Amino acid sequence: EELKVYMQRFEKGIQDLDDAKLQTQDRERLEGKLADAYKWLENDGLKAGKPEFDGKQKELQAVMNTVMLKINRAQTEFWDQQVVHHEGEKTIDK
Repeated sequence: EELKVYMQRFEKGIQDLDDAKLQTQDRERLEGKLADAYKWLENDGLKAGKPEFDGKQKELQAVMNTVMLKINRAQTEFWDQQVVHHEGEKTIDK
């Protein structure tokens, strides 16, 4: 039951991600992992124990965390870019 709830949240999370921030290949990777999890649930979920369910949830968490780190890193790098300042131009320091 926990896995099903997580999968629903995972799917909602994918839908909520801004297309401008999420690359097509990353969206496809997330959707593919979710589809694999649904397929696994239908085929093997009935005979699986708690460790298998936990493992499947950890797989989904790992792929989502990886993509979110990638998105966050891209946003952070924007603020770290070097900007050319012209003489006499006012700036705001960190």
